[in-house]
Amino acid sequence: MTIPEYCAAVCRLVRFIPDHPAIVRELSGHLEDAVEAHQAKGLPYDQAVEQAVTAMGDPAEVGKALDALHSPLLGWIQIWVRRALVVCATLMLLPALLGLWRLGESCFPQEDPAQWRSTQTGEGLPGLPQRNIVEHSGYTLSLWDGVHTTGKETDQVSLLLRLDHFSPWLRRPSEWTFQSLTVTDDLGTEYLNWATAYREHQADFQVLASSSGVYDTFFSDWFVLTIDSIPPEAQTLTIALEQTGEPFSFSIPLTGGGEDE
Repeated sequence: MTIPEYCAAVCRLVRFIPDHPAIVRELSGHLEDAVEAHQAKGLPYDQAVEQAVTAMGDPAEVGKALDALHSPLLGWIQIWVRRALVVCATLMLLPALLGLWRLGESCFPQEDPAQWRSTQTGEGLPGLPQRNIVEHSGYTLSLWDGVHTTGKETDQVSLLLRLDHFSPWLRRPSEWTFQSLTVTDDLGTEYLNWATAYREHQADFQVLASSSGVYDTFFSDWFVLTIDSIPPEAQTLTIALEQTGEPFSFSIPLTGGGEDE
């Protein structure tokens, strides 16, 4: 009996077919080593093979023993577990790759924030952009631009704000971040923000923040803050947030210059 014939006879008794190639490799290796050892003693190749096969044992007994070790049930469980792990790893990897692709795209804004002024009908606020920068709860807030729209009875101010968030542990902000801003003017008028109006079931509010989206990058988000119903006599707006963390505030001049508080 040749080595291939011996291996085939053993595998016929092993029910778990996927393990047959591994069994053949292992048996062939042992038999070929035995053949080389017999040849080193001066035996011809055919006799060396015959003695090696005889020493290995009855193929029926070896096959039954290997069949007990290679259980079809356990074998298929291992195969399907490995396949399930591969599928899970692939499903986990795809969002990561998609996230990296989006990160590459989001490193740059879709549009230049400097073009924002051209989309507004009002006049630029004096002294802007002055990059008023405020640190708050791990975020950095900066004022990039603003316009003042003058009406017959009331005015409106729109501000372009950028919120930077470099820490991966910080939640990505939304317009809700600014919905509780307190806005007052030098006349003592306090403007109703959206959060207060919602809580008190009021339909009218003067302070509203919205996400621009088109200027966003991976590390920063842009928002437009609109303040309505400003009396023409007002000279300065003061914007404050005291909801969480360290409070901050800064002032916006409606006429003339101004500086951060």
